Amino acid sequence: MNREVVRKRNKLYSSIRKYFCDRDFIQVETAILQLSPGLDRYTRPMAVVLNQPLNDISLQRYLHTSPEFAMKRILINGEKKIFQICKAFRDRENSKIHHPEFSMLEWYSINSDYKVLGYEVKELIGLSAEELKVNELSFDGRIIPVTSSWTEISISDAFKRFAEFDIFDTIDHPLNPSTKYIKPKAHKIGLNFHPSDNWEDIYHKLMIEIIEPKIAELGLVIVYDYPVCLGSTAKKINDKVCERLEVYIAGLEVANGCSELLGTDENLSNFETNQKFNEKIFQEIIPIDISLVKEIKELPECAGIALGLDRLLMLFTGAKNIKEVIYSQVNLEA
Repeated sequence: MNREVVRKRNKLYSSIRKYFCDRDFIQVETAILQLSPGLDRYTRPMAVVLNQPLNDISLQRYLHTSPEFAMKRILINGEKKIFQICKAFRDRENSKIHHPEFSMLEWYSINSDYKVLGYEVKELIGLSAEELKVNELSFDGRIIPVTSSWTEISISDAFKRFAEFDIFDTIDHPLNPSTKYIKPKAHKIGLNFHPSDNWEDIYHKLMIEIIEPKIAELGLVIVYDYPVCLGSTAKKINDKVCERLEVYIAGLEVANGCSELLGTDENLSNFETNQKFNEKIFQEIIPIDISLVKEIKELPECAGIALGLDRLLMLFTGAKNIKEVIYSQVNLEA
């Protein structure tokens, strides 16, 4: 990582702090070590063993995959608008846009929803680009003027437009759809998949191979209203649709947010579902923070979003690989 990138990161962080402080957000800092690191599907945490100084007791904890749980506790305790810039950690992530240690911006506000988050993302990126004197955002050979108009499209319309079927027509169970309807539709448009792939495996292959390349052509894009089974902690609009959004720039996903799911029972059910899902993949049970589950009944109406700062810096600098904008002495190659 060269000196120019170091200075641009500094200016980016300064512009982010100014944006939020000017809007009465409070910057917070939460512990990286957690009992439960996050329970998003396909996300594998890094375990850490803590040894007690005066006995032989060892405790297993995790580096957080996101500060979500800790930040929600701050909302429960009375803060209304908060943001955090921090490191996050996810195992088995190493590609031109993935790194096991990365920088994240996350913010939450009460009496907000995913539509407000979409507006804030657009405003924040525009103002940060202006502060860094960046006129174009570039990735993977695509160059997008910062002043381009944003396209906002539902995931349903994206599939109908680019895959010629509605993804919701493939869902026979809102939380755990079978492959009965998605396999023939995927096969019809020429997608290759393994016979053992589940619904979500095929969905992600459709996104990567069919939908996202078309989204990339649109430049600045917000995709919203996802299936409940992909909603994680997103508030439900109905039994099928939840209030979640993802932000893409030049085909690169940079942010993911939602109106937050409220209620102890629904959150516990969601955590247990994701825990079992990841156990099948990783052969490991990631713990649920039961104390958080009990506290979450006090969580007010709110919305929150996570934005990948390294990916945004890639767009601002034209970097081709995330390692160009991250200072790391860890060799990730075998």
